[in-house]
Amino acid sequence: MQRYYTRLCLLVFFFIILTAFSETKSQTIEATWNEITITSAKPLPRGGASAIYDPIGDRVILFGGWSGVSYDSLNDTWEFNLTSSTWSEITTTGALPPERVAHVAVYDSLLHRMIIFAGSNWWQTWYNDVWALDLTSHKWEELQTSSTKPENRFSHCGIYYPKNNSVIIFGGCCGNIYNNWLSNEVWELNLNSLQWTLKNTFGESPFPRDCVTSVVDIVNSDMIIFGGGGCSDIRALNLNTYYWRKLKDFGSNRWDHESVFDPLKRQMIAVAGWGGPNFCDVFDVETNSWLDVVTTSTIPPDRSVPAVIYDLTNQRVIMFGGGIDLWTSLDDTWELSLRSKFTLSIEPEPLIAGQYATFTTANGEDYTNTYLTYSLNGLGSYYSSFLNVVLDLSNPKLAGVPEISDYRGEANWVLMVPPSVSGFNIWFQAVQYGMATNVVATFIQ
Repeated sequence: MQRYYTRLCLLVFFFIILTAFSETKSQTIEATWNEITITSAKPLPRGGASAIYDPIGDRVILFGGWSGVSYDSLNDTWEFNLTSSTWSEITTTGALPPERVAHVAVYDSLLHRMIIFAGSNWWQTWYNDVWALDLTSHKWEELQTSSTKPENRFSHCGIYYPKNNSVIIFGGCCGNIYNNWLSNEVWELNLNSLQWTLKNTFGESPFPRDCVTSVVDIVNSDMIIFGGGGCSDIRALNLNTYYWRKLKDFGSNRWDHESVFDPLKRQMIAVAGWGGPNFCDVFDVETNSWLDVVTTSTIPPDRSVPAVIYDLTNQRVIMFGGGIDLWTSLDDTWELSLRSKFTLSIEPEPLIAGQYATFTTANGEDYTNTYLTYSLNGLGSYYSSFLNVVLDLSNPKLAGVPEISDYRGEANWVLMVPPSVSGFNIWFQAVQYGMATNVVATFIQ
């Protein structure tokens, strides 16, 4: 799968502000949800389905789940075309996997197939089987794995680890409907030998749990797990040493959510579920911090265990369905776009009359005309038809000439502060077409 990441690597940028006490403030992320209008046939309403991103076919592959219409587990397979925004049911061949919910699905980039493991049939029959769907021929095949294997389970999590060509799973509710327990085991399935191995881990192991999610960070060779029933922690398991380490705690329990990973920004995106204060939260691996998320659109209705993928090509999250409760599920399709907030900073602050000051924007559009405006009259509301944006200044004026932002979306001005304006309050805001930064209010000494 690494070859699909290569084209994305030039876009990496993280914006960090240092306070006077040298503490790192959280980056602010703007989240925009958009419900995709579906004019084609679409899957039944469902929760607990699995989904993977097929980078070759530029599509979502959806399997299984439970229907809030028939109250049954499902074993149908659908694809969502990410270009045309249409759903279509896939006609598969071979024996079908039994109906199931709350299973794990991963994309095997080596053989271009979807691998599913375990799950349950409406919580009656619990599985520990492994199936593969060839994404070229659309043929299902049960993989005959070693006799030593994980217990039957559901509501576990798992990832595909391309360096070992293996599936790694964690946790879940194990056993059967009459005798069950929560797990914190880590198992690895080698897809070359089809051998399962119970891994010996080190460090402080996570509590046993179900309703947990995981993502893989290839750069650090980490499987990152988050939340689960009664849990608020986020932990990383290094897949070279199998050593667990704690990351920044979320602060409140989160379960029945879904998590995906943006390999470009190395950020985990968690959506939906119960217990958290927000519908969407973002964890930054580089800074080991939860970012401030500001939603700029209508938020989807609350739900649990939707089917979610990260669309690498278009750098967005795609979400389908989810459950409101055990008897009611959804069939809507949403996209989520995340971008770092367009910001302006000034140095020094306050400004000093007769000396130079530096004005810097971050997280704008790249290679775009960027304008620095100011006002001596304070805050207000001014619509610029030329830039199609509302400025938050009263009677704004241009400071200096427009600058073209660089490949990071950053623009800079170094301007002399006139000696004649000493003692004034002044407000600054930078703009690009269609968007404006925060307002910086300061004083001129």
